[in-house]
Amino acid sequence: YLQIGFYFSSNRRVFKRNLDIASRRRFNLKVEFDYLVPDGKIVFFDHLLKRITGKELSPAETDELMRTGPLTPGDFNVVMQKHMFIPEAEITNMALIRALHEESVCRIN
Repeated sequence: YLQIGFYFSSNRRVFKRNLDIASRRRFNLKVEFDYLVPDGKIVFFDHLLKRITGKELSPAETDELMRTGPLTPGDFNVVMQKHMFIPEAEITNMALIRALHEESVCRIN
Protein backbone atom coordinates (compact mmCIF):
# COMPACT_ATOMS: atom_id res chain seq x y z
CA TYR A 1 0.00 0.00 0.00
CA LEU A 2 0.99 3.61 -0.45
CA GLN A 3 2.24 5.31 2.68
CA ILE A 4 2.21 9.08 2.76
CA GLY A 5 3.82 11.19 5.43
CA PHE A 6 4.60 14.82 6.03
CA TYR A 7 7.50 16.41 7.84
CA PHE A 8 7.59 20.12 8.54
CA SER A 9 10.77 21.58 9.92
CA SER A 10 10.59 24.73 11.96
CA ASN A 11 13.89 26.02 10.69
CA ARG A 12 16.78 24.99 8.55
CA ARG A 13 18.89 23.97 11.56
CA VAL A 14 16.49 21.16 12.41
CA PHE A 15 16.33 19.87 8.86
CA LYS A 16 19.98 20.22 7.89
CA ARG A 17 21.62 19.33 11.19
CA ASN A 18 19.28 16.80 12.79
CA LEU A 19 18.41 14.64 9.79
CA ASP A 20 21.10 12.63 8.10
CA ILE A 21 21.60 12.73 4.34
CA ALA A 22 19.83 9.40 3.79
CA SER A 23 16.73 10.71 5.57
CA ARG A 24 16.75 14.05 3.76
CA ARG A 25 16.93 12.51 0.30
CA ARG A 26 13.64 10.68 0.90
CA PHE A 27 11.74 13.97 0.82
CA ASN A 28 10.32 14.63 -2.62
CA LEU A 29 9.81 18.30 -1.99
CA LYS A 30 12.07 20.56 0.02
CA VAL A 31 10.90 24.14 0.44
CA GLU A 32 12.90 26.85 2.11
CA PHE A 33 11.47 30.21 3.06
CA ASP A 34 13.96 32.99 3.56
CA TYR A 35 13.53 36.43 5.05
CA LEU A 36 11.50 39.02 3.17
CA VAL A 37 13.23 41.06 0.48
CA PRO A 38 12.95 44.86 0.86
CA ASP A 39 9.87 45.10 -1.37
CA GLY A 40 8.29 42.32 0.68
CA LYS A 41 8.61 44.42 3.83
CA ILE A 42 6.59 47.18 2.14
CA VAL A 43 3.98 44.72 0.85
CA PHE A 44 3.43 43.12 4.25
CA PHE A 45 3.33 46.50 5.98
CA ASP A 46 0.71 47.71 3.49
CA HIS A 47 -1.42 44.57 3.76
CA LEU A 48 -1.26 43.95 7.51
CA LEU A 49 -0.25 47.10 9.36
CA LYS A 50 -1.35 50.09 7.30
CA ARG A 51 -4.98 49.36 8.12
CA ILE A 52 -4.20 50.03 11.79
CA THR A 53 -3.02 53.60 11.22
CA GLY A 54 -4.78 54.20 7.92
CA LYS A 55 -1.75 56.18 6.72
CA GLU A 56 0.75 55.60 3.95
CA LEU A 57 4.39 55.27 4.90
CA SER A 58 6.34 58.49 4.58
CA PRO A 59 9.74 58.37 2.86
CA ALA A 60 11.45 58.56 6.28
CA GLU A 61 9.29 55.71 7.60
CA THR A 62 10.01 53.64 4.49
CA ASP A 63 13.75 54.18 5.01
CA GLU A 64 13.43 53.12 8.65
CA LEU A 65 11.51 49.99 7.66
CA MET A 66 14.25 49.14 5.15
CA ARG A 67 16.89 49.50 7.89
CA THR A 68 15.01 47.05 10.09
CA GLY A 69 16.78 43.69 10.27
CA PRO A 70 15.55 40.49 8.64
CA LEU A 71 11.78 40.08 8.85
CA THR A 72 9.36 37.26 8.18
CA PRO A 73 5.62 37.42 7.44
CA GLY A 74 5.05 36.11 10.96
CA ASP A 75 6.77 39.18 12.43
CA PHE A 76 4.13 41.41 10.83
CA ASN A 77 1.37 39.19 12.18
CA VAL A 78 2.82 39.31 15.72
CA VAL A 79 3.05 43.12 15.60
CA MET A 80 -0.51 43.37 14.29
CA GLN A 81 -1.81 41.15 17.10
CA LYS A 82 0.16 43.02 19.78
CA HIS A 83 -1.49 46.27 18.68
CA MET A 84 -5.07 44.97 18.41
CA PHE A 85 -6.12 46.30 21.81
CA ILE A 86 -4.35 49.65 21.69
CA PRO A 87 -6.56 52.53 20.52
CA GLU A 88 -5.78 53.23 16.86
CA ALA A 89 -5.33 56.93 17.57
CA GLU A 90 -2.32 56.07 19.76
CA ILE A 91 -0.55 53.96 17.11
CA THR A 92 1.76 55.47 14.51
CA ASN A 93 3.57 53.92 11.58
CA MET A 94 6.86 54.56 13.38
CA ALA A 95 5.62 52.72 16.49
CA LEU A 96 4.76 49.72 14.29
CA ILE A 97 8.18 49.87 12.63
CA ARG A 98 9.88 49.96 16.05
CA ALA A 99 7.84 46.90 17.07
CA LEU A 100 9.02 45.13 13.89
CA HIS A 101 12.59 46.04 14.78
CA GLU A 102 12.11 44.48 18.23
CA GLU A 103 10.86 41.27 16.60
CA SER A 104 13.89 41.25 14.31
CA VAL A 105 16.53 41.72 17.01
CA CYS A 106 15.10 39.10 19.37
CA ARG A 107 15.46 36.38 16.70
CA ILE A 108 18.42 34.06 17.18
CA ASN A 109 20.22 33.56 13.87
